[in-house]
Amino acid sequence: MTRRIPLEDLTTEALHELYDRLEEAEYLIHLRRWSPEEVIELRLLPYTSARVLKQKCYAREIHHHNDGGRITFTLDDIRAENDRTQITPERDR
Repeated sequence: MTRRIPLEDLTTEALHELYDRLEEAEYLIHLRRWSPEEVIELRLLPYTSARVLKQKCYAREIHHHNDGGRITFTLDDIRAENDRTQITPERDR
């Protein structure tokens, strides 16, 4: 279990280390590729089965990568798909 430490109790050096780790994690998340099964499990896209997600990829209906014949999703793919399916309220048009 992770122990929570109040920010006031952190030294400047510890805060810099934490910031560096966050930057590294942000960089790594951009390199990460998720499988359709992981996307469904983590609920990153509004689909309920990996099969449906794969079928939509085969039909080129959603953003994805085809890495050596394997369907994968990057953070940019997931963001693009969420932007594509966003509904704008009538009063904001």
